[in-house]
Amino acid sequence: TLRQIEIFDDRFNSPSIPAELENALERLTLLKEKTYGELKLAADSIIRQSKVPPFAERVDELKSTLTDSSTDLSKLARSPTLSAGVDLLTSLFNDSSDAVRKAAVEVYVRRVYRAHRMQSLSVSEKDGKLVCDFTFQFSDVEAAHSIDRQGQLVVVPSLKTLNDDLPKILTDFSEAIGDKPKKVGDDPINMLHIAAASDEENDIGKIESTIVSQESKLSMLGVRTVSVLVPHQKADPYYYTFPQCEGYKEDPLRRNMRPTFHHLLELSRLRTNFDLERIPAVGKNAQVYLGVERSAKPSRGAPQQVVFLRAISHSPGIVTLGGARKFLQQGLDELERAQANSKVNNQSSSRIYLHSLRELEDITPQELAAQFQKIIGQLKSELAPRLLKLRVDEIEVKVRIQSTGSDGEPVAQ
Repeated sequence: TLRQIEIFDDRFNSPSIPAELENALERLTLLKEKTYGELKLAADSIIRQSKVPPFAERVDELKSTLTDSSTDLSKLARSPTLSAGVDLLTSLFNDSSDAVRKAAVEVYVRRVYRAHRMQSLSVSEKDGKLVCDFTFQFSDVEAAHSIDRQGQLVVVPSLKTLNDDLPKILTDFSEAIGDKPKKVGDDPINMLHIAAASDEENDIGKIESTIVSQESKLSMLGVRTVSVLVPHQKADPYYYTFPQCEGYKEDPLRRNMRPTFHHLLELSRLRTNFDLERIPAVGKNAQVYLGVERSAKPSRGAPQQVVFLRAISHSPGIVTLGGARKFLQQGLDELERAQANSKVNNQSSSRIYLHSLRELEDITPQELAAQFQKIIGQLKSELAPRLLKLRVDEIEVKVRIQSTGSDGEPVAQ
């Protein structure tokens, strides 16, 4: 059965599958009826996973890059090729090499905060814990007028002792914040990340209770979000998010979402108008949601569904015809898989949102808009059959342009 094939890697220490089996799975992905949707998705997932190099091989390659004397960690964190390795970095937080641990933590933080202006960052050992202190700003505001926000990532040996460790972590975080602002108006601005070096504790109810018990201290420090990372052997880590707006209780919609995704994908805006349910996506930088519009007025029959594809891109090619075509085709692939989900009805419409993080240079917003309008016009003609089939009624692209502020410092428009 497919469930047995899913554990093929663990049983035989290899993700690859025999050609005959792969051919059989390929035939399953071609089934047309909606009733086979879950089966098609499972078969497709197994095929994709079989193409991924072994975990140990990927870890060794990443370690080699991190320890190479020619590697610029800041540039590596901004590299488009790192997308598949961001979560892999977390498996190195407890590496035996001090240099590897510190490099992995630095690159991880710089990558997660790729869209922000990093003012300072330092990694050190404190009381047997690896600690990364960093100060960042929103990059779309001139540095001279932007608020300094403090972040901290603490790697703890285990979450089993979080109840005892958290008060000391908050005391150290308070010292790192110093006299920096803690809030803008009533809004907290600082970020606390706690990463476990082992997966010994994964009781989210217990972790949540510990964090909520420190609500007054967290609020006093202006902590906007507490993010908890738990490693998962040979797989992506688990992410749990405890935002101040929820009283530091876990937000289920953000589960297993990298800490800054909620902001980058503008999910707050989406959640204002829609009740959302997240459904599986293939892309590491993509999220798919099934939304039902909120309305005070009762509607006849079942409420209208909307399938939302939200994604980020680190590639500079999004404003070229080839790059935009590749993104749009990948987005349509995600929407097509979503249509196979049993929760999605046959009348649902679809909307696509992309946030391109790579800053563009030597172009004005007016020039970019004119150029992109031509590209999208051509792609709409090329891909019209798929766009109509998937009922795509909106494509939104957010692009960042690098310019210089009045203070001479870079600012993203």
